[in-house]
Amino acid sequence: MVKNKQANDKTIADTFSYQHVAISCCYTLRKSAYNVRQIWKKPLYGIFLYKPKGSSIKKEKKLMRDGFKGSRTLVIPRLLMKELDLDRFSSMLYVTDIGYYPKAALHRRVRKKGISQYVLIYCTDGEGWYKLDGNQYTVKANHCFILPAYKPHEYGASESAPWSIYWIHFKGEFASFYGEKFKTPFYIPPGRLSRIRDRLQIFEDIYTALSHGFSRSNIEFASSSLYYFLATIKYLDTFRTSRQQHEAEQEIVDSAIH
Repeated sequence: MVKNKQANDKTIADTFSYQHVAISCCYTLRKSAYNVRQIWKKPLYGIFLYKPKGSSIKKEKKLMRDGFKGSRTLVIPRLLMKELDLDRFSSMLYVTDIGYYPKAALHRRVRKKGISQYVLIYCTDGEGWYKLDGNQYTVKANHCFILPAYKPHEYGASESAPWSIYWIHFKGEFASFYGEKFKTPFYIPPGRLSRIRDRLQIFEDIYTALSHGFSRSNIEFASSSLYYFLATIKYLDTFRTSRQQHEAEQEIVDSAIH
């Protein structure tokens, strides 16, 4: 039992990355859980771009060819996700997909059976729409929503003013805690103390960490940051007032010094 536990803790691929291209060696991926665990312990060098069965990478490439200039996408390999589901820390909450689509004309997704992840979409410009539980919602700039796992849904960009969106797919035992109350569009008003830039910087930190490879430290950093990112939405007023209090205290200090 102890041996299996230690093996699980070491199964996250410390060297797996979409960006590290080499041809020196390539291991065959198999379906059995035992072989998957063994493979993650070894360096993988010839698998890139890795496209597991059911992956959306091909679709993402097509969308970028269709005019998603400036778009960015990262997808955790599905085989690695199985290992994260067994990991004591990451299984609580982790990113499965993350990206940014600016002015995403013709963007549309239809999932008749839903997916196993929660889907967060944060619109910063333009407009879009989505369908959930038989209802259709309009999404404008500075609105976000979270689609629950295993629920059929559909969403897309407005034809006249296509949206620019930051999006994250996430799952884990705490996913429903952060995702269940945002099925309808949630307004995040801009302003001097809105801290929108702070929130987007957390997103960039998550994306950058994963873009450097799917090592244990990168994945755990992304998971830890995801808690904070989701908290900035769930506890919006607290997130903003904490900055207001800090700035008020700083003004008192500055006036005393000067």
